[in-house]
Amino acid sequence: MWWHIIEGEAGCDYARERGCVAVVVDALRASATAAMLLHHGARSILAVREVEEALTAKTKHADALLFGERGGLPPEGFDFGNSPL
Repeated sequence: MWWHIIEGEAGCDYARERGCVAVVVDALRASATAAMLLHHGARSILAVREVEEALTAKTKHADALLFGERGGLPPEGFDFGNSPL
């Protein structure tokens, strides 16, 4: 048995092209975080792929809060990590 750790879209492409199994980690955590945000009053959620996209969106919506992580920590300029707590 062989296994590879290939992040993001590249990993999904690799699996699809070779008929392999892709395991997606963190999607449920992001979904749980989104559900908790809505439960606690968020009016809407904009999901983006890249940190720069989130920072750009923040300039257009000054009252927005940024949630997310890279390497287990919130990127610079983000308000919170990606924990549903």
